[in-house]
Amino acid sequence: LKTVSFDEKLSAIDKYAFYGCDLSTYALSLPSSVENLGAYAFAKTKVEMVQINKIIEEIAQGTFYGCRELVEVYFANDSALTCIGDYAFASSEKLNEISIPDSVTKIDANAFRYCTALQEIEIPASVECIGEYAFSDCASLSSVYFQDTENWSAYINEFSYSELNNAT
Repeated sequence: LKTVSFDEKLSAIDKYAFYGCDLSTYALSLPSSVENLGAYAFAKTKVEMVQINKIIEEIAQGTFYGCRELVEVYFANDSALTCIGDYAFASSEKLNEISIPDSVTKIDANAFRYCTALQEIEIPASVECIGEYAFSDCASLSSVYFQDTENWSAYINEFSYSELNNAT
C-alpha cells in the first residue's frame, strides 16, 4: 500500500489501520469528517507531512510512532485537540518543528521521545500536564518556550537527555 485517499464521510480511522504499511504518500490530509484516530493508526509508515483537522480531540497512543520520514505536522486553526497521547509522535526522527495548538491541555508520557531533529517547542499556557519523558532523548532540542511562565519548572524533567540550553 503506497498511497491512500479517504472518503469525506469517514469518521474514524481504527487502531493499527495502516501500521507498518509502506504508506509513502508525501502528505496525509485527514478529511474534516474524521473525529477519531486509533492507537498506532499510522505508526511506522513513511508519511512525511500530516494535516490534522479541527475536530480531532485526541491523537491516540502511538498514532504516528516511528514515522521516521515525518518532517511536518500541521493543525487546523481553531483546533479542538486536547490531548497528545503516549508515544503519539515518538521516534519520528525527522520531525523538526511542531506547533502545539492552544487547545491542548495534556501531553502524555513519551509523546515526542526520540524526536531527534526537534529543535524547539512552544508549550501553550493551556497545557496542564506533561507526562514523563514527553520530550526526552530529543538530541537537537535546544529551546523550549512556556507560555505559562509561572509553572514551567515543574516540567523540566520531562526534557531529560535533550540538549536543552534555553527554557523560558
